[in-house]
Amino acid sequence: MVCIYYLYVVFRYYPEKLKALLGARKAPAVERAAFLADPKEEGPEVPAEEPEAQTGHSDLDDVEELVNRLTETIASCSAKEIVAGEFKQALGMVLRSSPALRNSPYRPSINELVVSECGKHGTFTLSEQEVDWLWEK
Repeated sequence: MVCIYYLYVVFRYYPEKLKALLGARKAPAVERAAFLADPKEEGPEVPAEEPEAQTGHSDLDDVEELVNRLTETIASCSAKEIVAGEFKQALGMVLRSSPALRNSPYRPSINELVVSECGKHGTFTLSEQEVDWLWEK
């Protein structure tokens, strides 16, 4: 269910980034132009690959990992019936463990997920502003 929700969010709010990840390969045209060009002439400069492309790790991988950890944390804290202060502390630790996502465009969606997961389990009630505050705490 969470995967379906995030697929909806990605398709709804980030279609440009999705298209950039899945399609729009301009490198073959650049390589073909460089191959056909005279070696004595300067060909078009091929941009270096981004670090994400080299490692195969992207923001979406970080988001997916964080979402899994958040849902597990919320579920386990709800099952243990801990106090709200301890819950917020545990949730804050999980959020701060992903500093790359702190200022990313995915942050509002992650906050929304935390609020919905808390509502689903019914043990804790948080607003999006409270979750946003937990990132910085």
